[in-house]
Amino acid sequence: MGELRIGRCIKVNMRKGVKKLEMKQYINTVIVSVLIFCAFAFFESMSLIRDDVFLLTQPVMFIVVSMLIYSIFGLLCTSLIYGVLQLFFKFFKINKPLWLSILSLSVTFTCFSTLYLMMLLPYLDPWDGWTAPLTLFRLGLFFISLAVVIFLILLLFNRLFKTKAFTVFIIAGLVGCFSIFVHKQGLFCPDTPESKKPHVILITIDALRADHLSCYFYKRNTSPCIDAMVKDGSKIFTNAYTAAPYTMASLPSIITSSYPFQHGCMEVGSVLPDSAVTVSEILEEQGYKTVFVSDQSSLFKRWHFDQGFSVKLNALVFEASPLRKIIGERLSWFSAGLTSRNCLPRTLSLLHYLNRYRSEKPLFIWYHMYWDTHTPYLPPPPFRNEFTNKDYKGTIDGEIETLFRVMRSEIPCEETDLQHLIDLYDGNILFADYQVSCMIKKLREKRIFDNSLFILSSDHGESLGEKGFFSHVVNLYEPNLKVPLILKYPGTHSFSASQDIVRTIDIAPTITDQLGLPHIDLFFGKSLNNPGDRVAFSMTPQFNSQGPAGWTGKETQIAMRKGTYKFIHNVHMGLSELYDLSMDSDEVTNLIEKDSALRQEWLDKMEGVLKKYTGNEDFSMNVLISNSN
Repeated sequence: MGELRIGRCIKVNMRKGVKKLEMKQYINTVIVSVLIFCAFAFFESMSLIRDDVFLLTQPVMFIVVSMLIYSIFGLLCTSLIYGVLQLFFKFFKINKPLWLSILSLSVTFTCFSTLYLMMLLPYLDPWDGWTAPLTLFRLGLFFISLAVVIFLILLLFNRLFKTKAFTVFIIAGLVGCFSIFVHKQGLFCPDTPESKKPHVILITIDALRADHLSCYFYKRNTSPCIDAMVKDGSKIFTNAYTAAPYTMASLPSIITSSYPFQHGCMEVGSVLPDSAVTVSEILEEQGYKTVFVSDQSSLFKRWHFDQGFSVKLNALVFEASPLRKIIGERLSWFSAGLTSRNCLPRTLSLLHYLNRYRSEKPLFIWYHMYWDTHTPYLPPPPFRNEFTNKDYKGTIDGEIETLFRVMRSEIPCEETDLQHLIDLYDGNILFADYQVSCMIKKLREKRIFDNSLFILSSDHGESLGEKGFFSHVVNLYEPNLKVPLILKYPGTHSFSASQDIVRTIDIAPTITDQLGLPHIDLFFGKSLNNPGDRVAFSMTPQFNSQGPAGWTGKETQIAMRKGTYKFIHNVHMGLSELYDLSMDSDEVTNLIEKDSALRQEWLDKMEGVLKKYTGNEDFSMNVLISNSN
């Protein structure tokens, strides 16, 4: 009996010892996994911090939280996989604890790498995106982990006779990844080859008023980078007009050099027809590498605004990382540059593309900054605090719904409230200017900027309380229509300013003219290199507008700026306004109220010019509303 008890005690103690060893082995495996995940999170965080386009207000906290999230993920995954493999080993009576640990770690990182690659697939450019440094690291991690898994599984079942094959597989994979990295990153040829043709860089900043840029004599220093570029030798146009005060019509007008009634994007939900000829398609035929950048790329693709672009970047291209989704958007209290509303990730995607650009092909980049100055006015710190009064306690928060409530007279907007709104908008401009500075800095580093036709403009302006309006879309007054238009030509030039009436539809023919291309018949604009009298048209969309009293229902309007006069006609209601902007820049005195005969005179002038533009002598303005009834 005593021997039996001793035997049982020994067995019990052995089981306890085995369990302790198994627990120790499990803990060691988890510790190693957590450490690797922490190291991965640390290096990813540092890669973001080193790039000054990210405005991390608390970088240490960013690293700590990143490592914490990754370590928790590693702990859970490794524990689950270790438990499943442990049951597998016991079922097949395999007593190899070290193999169990290695296999658990390998399977964990294979799954982790696979998850990474699945997240990257929708955002990667077919070739360039796969060679970003972090992407290569993830690919390497995936192949190495997969190789270890295959090696151990084959070894367990005695099907791998030559273990040297495993070593050769890993070395070949690493050499292949490194050779692609060296080739695409140009480590041994850091300079971009000089292009014989000038590059073309077009930046459009959504809802940017010209008169709120300091280079347009605004009282605040809202655009230091743009100001520096202007002083360094740019041409600035002080009377530039958009074709429409809403994005869906104004952007296609820029790239097709035509008005909404010509390209057809007049209604909300319109799609640019494939028959439309865009400047990007022309430049692509001329051998340009055409690049489209926006945080609204999926939306613009639906509208067909990206016709003719071979590379399309959005906010998560190339260096996409779960850190930006999990941390940047959810925990933005320590990051000013990783929020869902602003567009720094989009800017970073362009910087990474430029960093890898090694082609002798000239570039055409269209960089549309959508959310930066557009409503809502939510500039991130430190830009938010640059102009706002910290003692403000009112109800204006910059959200679009708040502005609509003000227009519907549901909440008051006193002078202090209006000033706070303007402060927020100006902070947005400063934030957009910062991103432009990041881009120009990279273009200079790549020796692209000096050999570029650089154009900065906007799709439309923005109302900030003038005549009771906020935001844009529903009116054709100056704050909504006047946009900045700045040209920096290739080479060295002196600063110049023009007060000529120009239009955003003149941008595309300016590009083709600068490149020495023949005039495109479907372009209705005129090159800005050719001064002369122009007539500017703008029109509101065909949809049920919503605003202050008197602005409900279908109210398509069209405006014509000719000389110092501006004529606005409400096609639906038959109401007209005429202002002499040389004496009445705020559009207060409607001259038609003093002389009703002016209405028909200017209607005839407007229809006459429209007939010339359309080439249709029977053209009537009723055509503008025929599709909206």
